Amino acid sequence: MNLKKIFSAILFLRAGTMAEDMTKVDKWLEEQGLNEYGDSQETMYMGGSPLFNEMTGESMERIDYILDKFPNKPWDTSTES
Repeated sequence: MNLKKIFSAILFLRAGTMAEDMTKVDKWLEEQGLNEYGDSQETMYMGGSPLFNEMTGESMERIDYILDKFPNKPWDTSTES
């Protein structure tokens, strides 16, 4: 197997894992009564989204924003005893 195929396989597996993680995150956010960013449903954002900083022009992925807010991953029940 060449390096390109290995890299493609890793990306494919990673994308599948991320999609599964986001499904868990979204379900947990809904159960908590939070919006798609993990904030109160009534939260309003300058520019319409907390993922884009209008001052710096930087943006981030939604999962990174949520992980910054909830670093202990409360939606991940696979680590509970």
